[in-house]
Amino acid sequence: MTCPHPYLLGSMVRASFSHVSYWVFDLDNTLYPREASLFDQIEVRMREYIVATLGVTAARADELRDIYWRDHGTTLAGLMENHGIDPDPFLHDVHEIDLSVLTPAPPAPGPHGAASRWCR
Repeated sequence: MTCPHPYLLGSMVRASFSHVSYWVFDLDNTLYPREASLFDQIEVRMREYIVATLGVTAARADELRDIYWRDHGTTLAGLMENHGIDPDPFLHDVHEIDLSVLTPAPPAPGPHGAASRWCR
């Protein structure tokens, strides 16, 4: 198998995302302060979802989360692969968290906030 020249490959990748104007990356505990403990809430909801959906104990749900994160990269990927879990209800349920712990950030400069400095 031959790979295209890196420049050509880069052009192909850029072309396939030409319709995208802005990218937003939500990396856990980077867009919000760790002290807000938002991911702690998500972990609790994942445990509860697994308990209710698979009929296992909370301890077993935590074991499965660890195994799936290690073996599949995410809990959800493991649930989908091993149990045929539909991702949409899972994602909706586990992200129903209390956001009142967040304080509003000051407005960012520019018409598109801080992104205007990096994105064109």
